[in-house]
Amino acid sequence: MMRAEARHFYALTCAAMAGRCLVYLCIRRPLHTSAKRTCPTACVPARWLERCGRRAAFLPLLAVMLVTFAVAALHADLLAARLAAALTHTAFSMGCAYALEWGHGQYPVLWTAWALALLPAEPAAAAARGAAAYLYVCAGLAKLSVPASPSEY
Repeated sequence: MMRAEARHFYALTCAAMAGRCLVYLCIRRPLHTSAKRTCPTACVPARWLERCGRRAAFLPLLAVMLVTFAVAALHADLLAARLAAALTHTAFSMGCAYALEWGHGQYPVLWTAWALALLPAEPAAAAARGAAAYLYVCAGLAKLSVPASPSEY
């Protein structure tokens, strides 16, 4: 992925997340809902999810994540900016998994951010495409088996 494309990724992600937050605030929908635990905790220690998902930590994490993505959009050529964006989005995603009803859409962004931070241009582009394809394939497959009641989830 060329640096111009990386800049677009960071800029569009920052704009989309900031826009979503703005819409939530305008319609008076909370940015932080409660303890949800929407991801399997086998891969991430539950205490990390809880720490990142507490309201006192989550809202500042959201702001820091938006700032690091804006900085990465301006300085996509700097490894430190890309690593900061990936690290803050990791913490933000753990917070989402614990305390927010935003679903699983942040994970392809997370995988893409890490690919941009760690991989050369072409493999990073392939990882980004793979993350997007994975999101849509899994979301589609999940709809094939819908439990009869919320308690069966």
